[in-house]
Amino acid sequence: MELRFNESEFKTNDDGSLTVSGYVNKTEQFSELLGKSQKFKEKIAKGAFTNAIRKAKEVHFLAEHDSEKILASTRNDSLQLTEDEQGLYMTATISATSWGKDYYELIKSGILRNMSFGFRAVKDSWRNMGDYFERTVTELDLFEVSVVRDPAYANSTISARGINLVENIEIPKAQEVVEVKEMNKKALIEKRNELLNELEEIAEVVEVESRGLTTDEAIRTSNLKSEIEILNTKIEEKEVRNMIEILNPNETSVEQRGFEAFLKGNLFSDEVRAITTSATPGSLTVPTSISDEIVRKLEEVAPLFGLSKKFPSMSGYLEILKETDIGTAQWLGEMTNATPADFAMVKVKLQQKRLTAAIELSQQLINDAAFDIVNYAVDVLARRIALSLNRAIANGNGTTEMEGFLTATLDASATIQTGAVGSVTTDDVLGLFNSMNPQLVEDAVFVMNRSTFNTLAKLKDGTNNYYLVDFKNGNGAKYYTMMGLPVQIVDVMPNIATGNKAVGLVNFGQAYGTLIKKGIEIQHVYADSTQALRGSQLIVASIYLDGKVISDQSIRLLQVK
Repeated sequence: MELRFNESEFKTNDDGSLTVSGYVNKTEQFSELLGKSQKFKEKIAKGAFTNAIRKAKEVHFLAEHDSEKILASTRNDSLQLTEDEQGLYMTATISATSWGKDYYELIKSGILRNMSFGFRAVKDSWRNMGDYFERTVTELDLFEVSVVRDPAYANSTISARGINLVENIEIPKAQEVVEVKEMNKKALIEKRNELLNELEEIAEVVEVESRGLTTDEAIRTSNLKSEIEILNTKIEEKEVRNMIEILNPNETSVEQRGFEAFLKGNLFSDEVRAITTSATPGSLTVPTSISDEIVRKLEEVAPLFGLSKKFPSMSGYLEILKETDIGTAQWLGEMTNATPADFAMVKVKLQQKRLTAAIELSQQLINDAAFDIVNYAVDVLARRIALSLNRAIANGNGTTEMEGFLTATLDASATIQTGAVGSVTTDDVLGLFNSMNPQLVEDAVFVMNRSTFNTLAKLKDGTNNYYLVDFKNGNGAKYYTMMGLPVQIVDVMPNIATGNKAVGLVNFGQAYGTLIKKGIEIQHVYADSTQALRGSQLIVASIYLDGKVISDQSIRLLQVK
């Protein structure tokens, strides 16, 4: 249990009913600095107390957190807790015991003004502010409220009751998710500075020559300002994207223990029953924290899936609109009808296709493993699913599998032919880059296999500089760029050979949509004679998802002549 103390302005009745009221905690207001080894400020999000009150079986109003000195309780409605616009409000009719009367007089006289509440954080989020952290508790369990004279005394009272009082909260380590489709912040700033320099050069030339802007200069100036504004927005987004959502370690550990017991075949244990929602014996819907971890690992191991635009779904199918052209807006006179010519869209239907992976674990491995069996299973399942995902996003048949961007029927403009037969030249790469609309190319990536990468690594521009340049992201990991765009090396892409679409330039966030059903089904095959004879257990995981091209304009493929 965690404890928080707040000074409260109590209201008391003069009708002899021993009723006191006041705010236990004000929501959406940050506290003073808390924590011992690591400092943080904390606020309770709106709605958190409402949910906590609804979940709680009973909450007592105590004196000094002493469980033997109950002043009021929700059990007999002598304690009423509500959450309003300001926070958690308490109204308590104190029992007319000797200590009840004493504490009522102490509250009424203003000697006792500190309120405290005991809780367990179920879900919270943290923001790194540099010198300290900010914590927002969005879900909690409320155990008790108390009037206190001395916080230190209240702490010792709770410890004496055998309750583990959490005073030094472990702040989770932020795991920054690096998305390949976005350049890192440093690269964005460098690009913005280049555009600013070009803008200044145009202004200097005009000033030196004492003239106005030419038409071309005016257009370029306008485009530069627009690009700079877009980059400024992206840089600001990079600066604030350090919020991380985590589950409370207690909840995670319950799900972790339950899933581990399931993997070990303890199908009827309390831990497994606590996380089981399926009525089928030996079947389990993976707990949310572990399911989310599998999806996160999919995004790491299957980069094309990680870059795609994701549409969540609980069940059934999803119809989304596919742009057939970038289109423009229309200038219209008053009372003039708009025509759909520039708003051409067609429907794309994303259905749920089953993708299944299995792992076989020996009984000895399960029982005697000196490592985390849950993470091992998650890693193996995610890796196997990821390989099939990557293949399908590139080459899927679109019926039993996801639709591949190489096999989909695209607009003719999406395919660019190389100039020479059986090879790729510098001009081909430049032509591919220039063929995509500038609005879309900024967040695009080059996609190729290792063999093609080795060939393009030798290409140079007119100043004898290599097109491929290696960079390091914020985590120190190396990645390659070509013409300022990231390069994804994916083995499912074809080699440079006649007729093959060997190089792709794809803005996956606009080009490809994926639907993924919440919840991953796990089947534990434990009564099978084959498994029994082999001394092993079979774990089968099924994930339901689909993917299709949703914008032809965001895909450009270089086909070898």
